[in-house]
Amino acid sequence: MRDTYDNEDRWRERVRLGLTAKIADRWTLDSRLVTGNITNPVSANVTLGNTEQRCSVALDRAQLRYDRPDDQGFTWLTASAGRIPNPWLFTELVWDEDLSFDGVAATFRQPITLGSDGLMEPVSRNRKAYLTTGIFPLQEPAYLSQDRYLVGGQLGADWEFENQNLLKVGAAVYDYIHISGKRNSLGSTLTNDTAPQFLQKGNLLFNIARDPNLDGSETTRLYALAADYRLLDFTAVMDFVNLAPHHVTFQADLVKNIGFDTTEILQRIGGKSTLDPITYLYPVKDRTLGLLGGVLVGWPDIARRGAWQLNFDYRYLQRDAVLDAFTDSDFHLGGTDTQGYRISGLYGLTRNVWLRARWISATQIDGPPLFIDVFQLDLNAKF
Repeated sequence: MRDTYDNEDRWRERVRLGLTAKIADRWTLDSRLVTGNITNPVSANVTLGNTEQRCSVALDRAQLRYDRPDDQGFTWLTASAGRIPNPWLFTELVWDEDLSFDGVAATFRQPITLGSDGLMEPVSRNRKAYLTTGIFPLQEPAYLSQDRYLVGGQLGADWEFENQNLLKVGAAVYDYIHISGKRNSLGSTLTNDTAPQFLQKGNLLFNIARDPNLDGSETTRLYALAADYRLLDFTAVMDFVNLAPHHVTFQADLVKNIGFDTTEILQRIGGKSTLDPITYLYPVKDRTLGLLGGVLVGWPDIARRGAWQLNFDYRYLQRDAVLDAFTDSDFHLGGTDTQGYRISGLYGLTRNVWLRARWISATQIDGPPLFIDVFQLDLNAKF
């Protein structure tokens, strides 16, 4: 049971050490070491106070990247393989900022060269359309032939106006293949590996354990995802530079899980109605919408003394709008079925050293009462 009445303080640290090497013309190798729990894909934080034990360090990024420019120097193709950074235009409504991807991705770009008078204008590297595609293995369950994958595609555009204001838009489909669980046959454990390797909280779950020797208590149950996840995601970012060096940037994100099918879920879990208590915490109900709106004011990059930035965003994320494993790990302390806001401020202390303070206030939407307020104060440095 979570303690929702007493405050809890934590001292935490994180280190990221990256290496970029140009190994040949158009070929680049990127690697990065990070601290953190190696079984948690959405956080690089380490909690201090472990009797002075050493921190764990893991390889968070290892990608081989190929960039192909045209005769005018416009990079029309970028292809990456290995453990790669997030290739999409995104917000933390769907993807945590610390998440890296295992697999391959490619981005194809086309400059937008049509002028306002209908004539062709010179290629602008800040006016382009693009298509990003990728396939990422997630899990290889033992004794089963149906490996789990994420397959995604995003069509988008960047448009820089004459006054250097910049609009970015993207429409994406993210399809999780074989992500839902399978109930074991009576007395069998062959489908145990269809339970996810990592969860936060929020998604609709059901018990796949059917061992008659178990008593059926909470400690002997094995939960897996009840729904399928096929996400439609629309993202937009508008950056106004009229007050340069200060920027005013608006962002919006709307996501809908179109893979949720009540009939299929009932067949999968062996339930007879949408109120069957065989699922964990929630009834079988379509709760598949998420949205985020936010604004940033200040310097776009805090790299010098006196630079500052203020941020505000509001988000509403129903329990099966996205996979709870990969969404923001700080908002509501991770997961879905949450709504609330985040306020943050950044201030540069000196070159490449800055403070960040954040207040995050969130509560549940449908589940049992769970109000979580988080205050974070970070001292950051980079080189």
